[in-house]
Amino acid sequence: MREFIVSRRLIKPRDRVLVALSGGPDSVFLLYTLLALRDELKITLLAGHLNHCLRGAESNRDEAFVKALAKKEGVKLISAKRDVAGYAKRKKLSIETAARDLRREFLLKTAEKHDCQRIATGHNLNDQAETVLMHILRGSGLTGLKGIPAANGKFIRPMLGIGREEILKYLRVNKIEWREDRTNKSPDHTRNRIRLTLIPQLKKYNPQVIQSLSHLAESAGSDLDLIEQLAEQAFNQTTKIHKAKINIDLSLFNSYNKGLQRNILRLAVLHLARQGVAPSFEAVENCIHLMAGRVGSRLEILPGLWCVTGYKTAEIFKAAILRTVKREAAAKKMTIPGKTAFNGHLIRSSLFSSQHTEKIVVRTADTVYYDRDKLKNCDITVGKRRPGDAMVPFGSSYEKKTKEFFIEAKVPQAKRDLWPVIRCGDRIIWLAGLRRSNHAPVTGETKNILKLEFLK
Repeated sequence: MREFIVSRRLIKPRDRVLVALSGGPDSVFLLYTLLALRDELKITLLAGHLNHCLRGAESNRDEAFVKALAKKEGVKLISAKRDVAGYAKRKKLSIETAARDLRREFLLKTAEKHDCQRIATGHNLNDQAETVLMHILRGSGLTGLKGIPAANGKFIRPMLGIGREEILKYLRVNKIEWREDRTNKSPDHTRNRIRLTLIPQLKKYNPQVIQSLSHLAESAGSDLDLIEQLAEQAFNQTTKIHKAKINIDLSLFNSYNKGLQRNILRLAVLHLARQGVAPSFEAVENCIHLMAGRVGSRLEILPGLWCVTGYKTAEIFKAAILRTVKREAAAKKMTIPGKTAFNGHLIRSSLFSSQHTEKIVVRTADTVYYDRDKLKNCDITVGKRRPGDAMVPFGSSYEKKTKEFFIEAKVPQAKRDLWPVIRCGDRIIWLAGLRRSNHAPVTGETKNILKLEFLK
């Protein structure tokens, strides 16, 4: 324990350390070994216990045991209760995830309140091996092979170099009591099946499989540190981060090898998704393939998290943006004069007479003018494109499909169905911000002028 703590600089002199004390063998061993090293390391110890309220009277007996143990050893204990099952149901999480989230929150808040610089947890060598195996079975890159880090923020795991058999032997030899959690033997949990069934089978091929998997985690962690530095640099060069979306420069992204591409996507997801949620290997591979392919393609990387490709950039965004945009997809009558919002875009209209020609500026794709009197016999609306849409553009005599205007302007496929199309009745008079039709031009005989501006 001393060697592991010192070599990895997990604790500094005068640190206040909060010990996560469940009452199980690992956490009890952690408390006693840190008590034995307390004077040498020059640290202050506190203990924290969270009653998950999952096993009724048994959970309460665990709490009583921990309180008695802390009192006996003269360690200040902070305890609390949480309805893990209720929280899991409300948040639609598994019991294991809900328990982990609430436990982490409790420990962090307790450490902050009591000015603890470190939070020590009882993860051991076997936990490390089980975690690596679980990640391998689910499909993992280096991040999964890294397993459980020795330090992560305030959290430290001083027991990662010690096996479960050693821990139990230490407790028995020193006649130290602990509590057993019967759920640890339930085959309903993947980790339990790995511990109780898979690892004993693997030991027939390699009796030192626990140590081998731990060494794999150590090696992968060192390699990953280097890769993460490179990935962070590439991510910063390639992306622009907005509140709920990330734009990725495709020319840069597609020039990188797959390793960097995977890490850029992983970092993008970390920025947008809930902590601890990661896309599958297949989802990442499909996203890389998508970003090298056809413009306008889309893919759901995670539930509610999408990737859409454009000509020069790809967007990764939360579905909430998509839902907000689609809500206004029906055609609506324009406010004239005034402003009309449509699918996140804004169009302003104004009216003036031909006597005030000083109000006419150079016509652009974003600012167009019409003879208002030639548009009086129809409603002017803004809506989305329709199948077969076409118009005769200003300055031409030939009809052209709207699809061609979108392609020429390099509007991504995913945005075309949401693009504002201005009509007089059924006739298209303007693809906002792109091209005006040849209908109702301003001439020397025009008396009243309609001005339309594409603001965003």
